[in-house]
Amino acid sequence: MGLSRVTKLVLTVQMDEPVKLEVTTLPPESALSVFLRETYQFELKEVPGSGKTIIEKVPRWYGDKGMTISADVIADSISPLGIRITTMALVYPRFIHAELMTHRVFSRNASSSRATPIKRMLSEVWKHPATPIHWGANQAGMQARTELSGIRMAAAALLWKWTGRVVCVPVWLMSKLGLHKQVANRLLEPWQHINVVVTATDWDNFYNLRCHPDAQPEIQELARAMRAAQVSSTPRRLQVGEWHLPYVSATERAETPVEATIKISVARCCRVSYMNHGGKLSTKGEDILLYNRLVEADPPHMSPLEHQAQCAPDEGRYANFSGWISHRYQLESEAFTLP
Repeated sequence: MGLSRVTKLVLTVQMDEPVKLEVTTLPPESALSVFLRETYQFELKEVPGSGKTIIEKVPRWYGDKGMTISADVIADSISPLGIRITTMALVYPRFIHAELMTHRVFSRNASSSRATPIKRMLSEVWKHPATPIHWGANQAGMQARTELSGIRMAAAALLWKWTGRVVCVPVWLMSKLGLHKQVANRLLEPWQHINVVVTATDWDNFYNLRCHPDAQPEIQELARAMRAAQVSSTPRRLQVGEWHLPYVSATERAETPVEATIKISVARCCRVSYMNHGGKLSTKGEDILLYNRLVEADPPHMSPLEHQAQCAPDEGRYANFSGWISHRYQLESEAFTLP
């Protein structure tokens, strides 16, 4: 387009409709353009004679049953020894979060209801509550083999949705009383969705357990989405000593020293997004400041440092990774040097 900066940005998201992003100026190599192209594969379409550009993508997480379950590969790397490390951005109902957390080979960070404004959480639960995708009929045991049908299923789905809306009322009143979001938002968690970034080198056990018919249907759906995303992704070949860096674009890798890109990746994994908490694209300066706050805290907050990993020359086990050495492992291991 030959233009220098974004001057207007309008983002529209509606259930079962394409995401529409309208801008009056969008240079091809701007941070926003790179973010949309490399991370979400949005297509840019100019509207002839209007001076506007439309970027559209149908959200995969709005399925036929209104569920919100998605998996996107945001970084995928493979070592000379053929050991693959993959980072995914996930969205799923919070009520299955504990099942993902049982897998200790995963490094993960998640959005927190303690950090989300009550007003935003109320809006999400009211308009797009997390719901089951399988309305199992009651029976003995952990698995519901058959599903409700007809009026019983419709009534159960309606009760689930409206129970969430009923709970919104006391939460709204609590907010008016001045109660902090870390308390009030807890009541809304059964109807919340959660955003999670997860990195691992070992996936087979997770897929074997969670794609199995005995698993809860929602975690089955998530595991299948994750496996499909990984199968369709082509990992980037890295050499020994090079870094796997989620949420860092190819342009940023080329233009920024590796020490800074590691810090940028850490901050974005901490927020589970390229965006800052204000919903805007974060700057490199903001990301580095957040990194410094994490590692200099007493005690330090180290989990976001597990997603950045350096390619090892061997197949050794380094904490929960094979053949890859996380930034956290290096910082916490005294006098660490690459083997």
